[in-house]
Amino acid sequence: MRRSRAWVCLLLGAVLVGGATACTGGGADGSGERAEGSRRTVAAESCMERYGHPNPAAPGYVAGLTRDGRARYQQAAADCRGGRKLSAAELREIGRAEQTLVGRCMRRAGFAYWAPPAPSAAELRKFPHVLDDVNWAEAHGYGRDLERRRSASRDDNPNTRYADALPSTRERAYDRALNGDRDRTVTVTAPNGDRVVRRTTGCRAAARGGLYGDVAAWTRVTAVLEHLPDTSKAVTDSAAYRRDVRAWSVCMREDAGYAFNTPRQARDSLESGAASRADETRLAIAEARCARSSGLARTVAGLERQALEQSRLPYQDTLKTRTRLQLAALDRARAVNDGGGQGVPTGRDARASRD
Repeated sequence: MRRSRAWVCLLLGAVLVGGATACTGGGADGSGERAEGSRRTVAAESCMERYGHPNPAAPGYVAGLTRDGRARYQQAAADCRGGRKLSAAELREIGRAEQTLVGRCMRRAGFAYWAPPAPSAAELRKFPHVLDDVNWAEAHGYGRDLERRRSASRDDNPNTRYADALPSTRERAYDRALNGDRDRTVTVTAPNGDRVVRRTTGCRAAARGGLYGDVAAWTRVTAVLEHLPDTSKAVTDSAAYRRDVRAWSVCMREDAGYAFNTPRQARDSLESGAASRADETRLAIAEARCARSSGLARTVAGLERQALEQSRLPYQDTLKTRTRLQLAALDRARAVNDGGGQGVPTGRDARASRD
């Protein structure tokens, strides 16, 4: 079965999250979120001030608060940045419920469906600029074993085998029930220039709508926050990165015997596929150890965090919307996972697609 690529657009407008006051304007044309830097600064100050805190806080202000006061300050700061981030366990709970709802919807449409396995914690780790986890490197090298595992899982997907075994008319009906109508979509150009298209009908869309309450709104939010402009150059062009990557290169040469100027060169050396698993693991471990001993790991972590925050500055309202939708989805997901019916999509779009 072919899956359409899901690309999405920007959710516009201000939204309140968990009692937080919206901090930036959001006109219907999105101009509020694309405001100039000076206007964003004013909005951020206004947000913290509404919580009763100065912004910027004077040196020692936070330290002088009571324990409860510091907790409230940190929560206010989180709200003004876009609300709290859901934990990995909470996101897995939402994902599990989504697959449960897809399965229910497909069965109502007359088809079988098997929930795919959730990605492991190891598979979710990303090291775009330098591998800095020695334990992960010892277990997975650069992750080629995980790539092979994902590829094998795709090849052995019971849903694909099931659909391929159906008569052609039923296979088309299966695709329509699962993925929806090709001409009913949300389409937009994302912040990084990608053209984002996602169908709004079918069991997948119905499951998301059942959890998030508004599948179009969730689609727009994810389009923005998952397709921000690339921030790699902001990391690798910085003076701090260039300083520490030189120290990393010296470590790789003197401590491990590798002549690489950057982590990218180390990884590119494996592109031919000729390296054994042992060679891959040895190189990955050396990269991770030198990343930590040279200070590059700490520098990269700080630069990545700073670059991400900068890229999200124009989209504070979108961050708040994502938090609001995710928290609502989490409540519904818990009901679904506990065996309840809350958030179950009706499946009428899937039924309408049957031949």
